[in-house]
Amino acid sequence: MFASRMSFRLPYLNIENNGKTISRFLVSAANTLRLFGASVLGLIINYILLHYKFPELLNTYVYCLTSAGFFLLVCNWGGREYAIKELSLEVSQQKKALGTLLYSRLLSALMLLPIIVLLPRLEHAVAILILVFTRSVGSVFESLLIVKKRFLFSLVAELVLNGLFIVLLLFDENSGNISFFLGEWLMVELLRLLVFVWFFRHSISINVSWNDIVGVFKRSSMFFAVALAGFCCSRADLYVLGLNLESKELSRYAILLNFIILCQVLFGAFFGAFVSNILRLAKQAFHNFRQQMFWSGLIFAILGVFAVEVLSLVFFNSWLDSLFLIMAFINLFSYSSTFTSVYHFTRLNRQDTILKVIVVTGALNILASVFFIPKYGINGAFACNTACAFLTAVLFRISARTIEKQT
Repeated sequence: MFASRMSFRLPYLNIENNGKTISRFLVSAANTLRLFGASVLGLIINYILLHYKFPELLNTYVYCLTSAGFFLLVCNWGGREYAIKELSLEVSQQKKALGTLLYSRLLSALMLLPIIVLLPRLEHAVAILILVFTRSVGSVFESLLIVKKRFLFSLVAELVLNGLFIVLLLFDENSGNISFFLGEWLMVELLRLLVFVWFFRHSISINVSWNDIVGVFKRSSMFFAVALAGFCCSRADLYVLGLNLESKELSRYAILLNFIILCQVLFGAFFGAFVSNILRLAKQAFHNFRQQMFWSGLIFAILGVFAVEVLSLVFFNSWLDSLFLIMAFINLFSYSSTFTSVYHFTRLNRQDTILKVIVVTGALNILASVFFIPKYGINGAFACNTACAFLTAVLFRISARTIEKQT
C-alpha cells in the first residue's frame, strides 16, 4: 500500500497518467543522483585527504569550507529559496531576475572582502574569498537549474569536475604542500563556475538598475533571517567545536557530520524535485502525504544509521559507539519530520512560524554548544546538533496543530 501511494498518482501529486509518472520519476532520479553524487564525491575527497595525504591538507580543506560557509550565509542573502522564487517567472522576466541576483551576490562578496582578507593566513584568506565568489554566484545558476529542471546537466558537470579533482589528488604526488593543494582545488571551483556561466549564457541580462539590486535585499530579508536562524540550528556546534578542539578533531567531526548530511541529501533530493506539486496539494491530500512521510522517515532513519556505521568503518576503521548511533537515528528522523513541516508552513504562507521556531532552537543550540562542547568534545557537539533537530521537529508539530485549530 505504501509503495503504491508514494508512486505519485492522483490525487496526491496530481499526475494523471503513467507517462507523466515516469517523466516525474526520471526528473526526481536525476535530482537525487545529482545531489547524492556530489555528496559521495565529497566524501571520496575527504577519504583521499585522510588516508593518502598529509593531515594538514584535510584540516585546511575543512577549515576553508567551514569558514567560507559562514561568509556564504551573508553573501547568499535570502538563500536558494528566495532565488528560486525570483526565477520562477516568465522567460521574459527571468533574465532580468537572474542578472539582478548575480549583481547582488557580487556586491555582497565585495562588501565581505575587507573582513576575509584579515583572516590569519593569507593563502587561506585568498582561498576562502575565491570559494565565496564562485559558490555564491554558482548558487544562483543552481537555482535556475532547479527551476528549469536541468538536473542531468548538473549531474554530468559535477561528476566530471569532482572526478577531475579526485584524479588530480591521486596523481599529483603532493602529500603536504598546502599552496599547491589549494591551487588545484580552486582551479576546479573556477572551472565549475565557468561551465555554469557558459551553459546559461543566454539566460543572463546585464541591464539591471541599482534599485533592482536594492530591491533584492529588501524583499529577501525574511528569507535571510530564516537562513541565519537555520544556520545556527544546524552549524553552530561545528563552529563552536572549531574554537575548542584541535584541527584534527574538527576534521573528524566534519566528516562524521557529512555522513549525516549525505543521508539527508538522499531523503530531501527525491522529494525536492516535486516541491511545486507538493505545495499545490489540497488540505486532505497533504495530510495523507504527511502521514506517509512519517513512515518513510522512520525507515529512512533506520537505514541511515546503518549507512553511517558502515561509513565510519570505511573511513576510520572503527565502530561508532551506541550513544552516537542513537543520536544519529533521532537526528535523521527529526530531519524527515522537519522536512514536511517546512512544506506545510510554506503552503500556508507562514514563514513567520518557521522563523520563530528556528530562532528559538538556534539560540539554544549556540548556548548548549558553548556549555557542552568544551567538556564533551565531539559527542557534546553532536548531542547539541541532535537536540536542536529534535526540538525543531517537536515545535513545528505543535505549531502546526495550533494553526489547524485556529483555522
